[in-house]
Amino acid sequence: MNSAVELLTMDDLESIMAVIDDAKLFLKQCGLDQWQDGYPDVDVIRHDIEDKISYGIKDKQRVVAYLALSRYDSNYDVIDGAWLDGHDDYYALHRLCVLQAYGKHGFATQLFTFAKQKATQDGLSSLRIDTHPDNIAMQKAINKQDFQYCGKIWLERGNALRYAYEWVCLGK
Repeated sequence: MNSAVELLTMDDLESIMAVIDDAKLFLKQCGLDQWQDGYPDVDVIRHDIEDKISYGIKDKQRVVAYLALSRYDSNYDVIDGAWLDGHDDYYALHRLCVLQAYGKHGFATQLFTFAKQKATQDGLSSLRIDTHPDNIAMQKAINKQDFQYCGKIWLERGNALRYAYEWVCLGK
């Protein structure tokens, strides 16, 4: 298995959507309303690819783990709490998911590690991520990666409440 994190292309769109759809099913099975309103759809993922923020891990040619790593997120401008690092030079981790059949293989950890290394190499101050208040599995994954809970944010899309976390780059 090729387990290196790589920048994904339009050739990967179909298998990225399979990962996204599998994650939607998992969230539904957990009783969460997260991602049950059509988001993220194929247009969101197309934009990820076009913006060159679409990363993944493949098993042969099939994407089995996905991450969008964007340079900024306006949803993080207002927080009920406080960011650890007050700078706007961060990467936001979004849509981090792994095919259920590939769970427990360390791919989520690998995506987090990649994001930390990329942020540090690119001279950014931190990484930020948010998740649904009831998404306990993602909260555990975030906490396992030494992110600190910073407060609550509300998404512009749907005014949905999310818990926000931050990891400050080493040496910052």
